[in-house]
Amino acid sequence: MFKSKGIIRYGDNSWWITVKTCETITDYYRWFVSKHVHYCVSGSRHGSHITVNRGELEPFNKEIWKKYNGQEAEFYYHTLEHNKVYAWLKVESEFLSHIRHELGLGPKTNGFHLTVARIQNPYKFPGISKEL
Repeated sequence: MFKSKGIIRYGDNSWWITVKTCETITDYYRWFVSKHVHYCVSGSRHGSHITVNRGELEPFNKEIWKKYNGQEAEFYYHTLEHNKVYAWLKVESEFLSHIRHELGLGPKTNGFHLTVARIQNPYKFPGISKEL
């Protein structure tokens, strides 16, 4: 497990919460994925980030919305996974879980993650089934 930090950002006109993370983390793992599976990969169109709330859930405790805006959040990342279309790192953070709980959102269904890459045309080539 590796430790890192990011900056918490709240949506202005939506219920999105993200943590802007260091681009070098995803750059490194994206390079690793591209070399291992030998396909073109691209990064997230939103840059390197962790999604705390995708905006589909409206918080119950709106009075504390943006309470942590601009603050640092510590997180741990580990385990590179993929589903033949995306590759991501699992993320753990007590603080991010606390933010969701404080807003009344409950735990994230599949936990937090850091998207590393989108694998371009994965079904066009036979080698994509390689384990990362």
